[in-house]
Amino acid sequence: MTTKHRILTAYSGTTYRDALLSMRGHQLTIVSAFGKSTDEIFLLRTLAEQNRRLTFIVGTQNCFTSPEFIEAGAKLAAELKNFEFVVDFRVPDSIHHKLTLISPGTVILGSSNFTKRGLGGQTDLMGTFADADMFASVTTDLKRIRRQVGVLAAGASGFDAALRHYRKKALAVGAIEHQKRIAGANTNPFKRGTTKNVTLSQWLISDEATPLWAFAYTRDLDPEEKTAAKEIRAEKSLGRGTGSLTTYSPEGKVFDGLFLDVSCIVAKRPRIWPSKVVTSGEFRGTRIVFGKRQPANAFGFVATPEEIKKLADLALRYSESWLTVAQMRKALGITGPTPLQ
Repeated sequence: MTTKHRILTAYSGTTYRDALLSMRGHQLTIVSAFGKSTDEIFLLRTLAEQNRRLTFIVGTQNCFTSPEFIEAGAKLAAELKNFEFVVDFRVPDSIHHKLTLISPGTVILGSSNFTKRGLGGQTDLMGTFADADMFASVTTDLKRIRRQVGVLAAGASGFDAALRHYRKKALAVGAIEHQKRIAGANTNPFKRGTTKNVTLSQWLISDEATPLWAFAYTRDLDPEEKTAAKEIRAEKSLGRGTGSLTTYSPEGKVFDGLFLDVSCIVAKRPRIWPSKVVTSGEFRGTRIVFGKRQPANAFGFVATPEEIKKLADLALRYSESWLTVAQMRKALGITGPTPLQ
């Protein structure tokens, strides 16, 4: 049997995205280990409109798939009759496949997820194989996966409950990803030269965007809060070297980890900092959090003055909670898909 094949990368002349967009009138099944940006949902819409049927299956290993991606995919499935959106909610046991089946007998598989980076092929490679036997084998394996408990199609019984449970896990993982960035885990030590700062708008349309926990405030600590902070400092033995810590008094529960410090004390000139909780405590009913401000680009972006104003307005409305990527995009006026490139 003769097998026709080709390589899909950013350097081969045809990317994974190019190959998918060239499909017309087929029955497609796309499988990805994870999905991030809702912009890729626009691509799924295009593919569904160009083909007879489209099934998309996404995994959740390490909670890397964003809940917003799942929500947008489920919404599209409810709208388009020829589109099925399936999520493997089994997290540690979830699929890690990256492939596309194209009727009647072509398989694309390799390392690319259904993300901007994966579809663009700068760091991933996919191979296209016209092989009926391989097509049949992969189809059988996907049928096996879909029979597993926890693999659910949008609209099926239990899907919404599974998504609610998954969202809680995904938010916690997002905070860990920020920690990894600050530790330099996402930095190429061999890349020379300076890297241009990414704006908040650019970050929000990238695969790196994740929800941010925000703490916004319009005043300094009052005398009662200052007293509580002093007592907790003594209790925690916060002595020398901690003078640079910033003190916060939340209305709700004390929080932990990385968060967005949003100072609106000067209303016309709000300021934001990535910050990390060092310790916290409570004295006579007053809750206190001590945080250490991080470098301006610790979250992966440096906001422009105009972006800071819009983000601060949003943070004031939703202080002491997660700002989702969808909320931040809406606040900044990012309403449509980014170019398919």
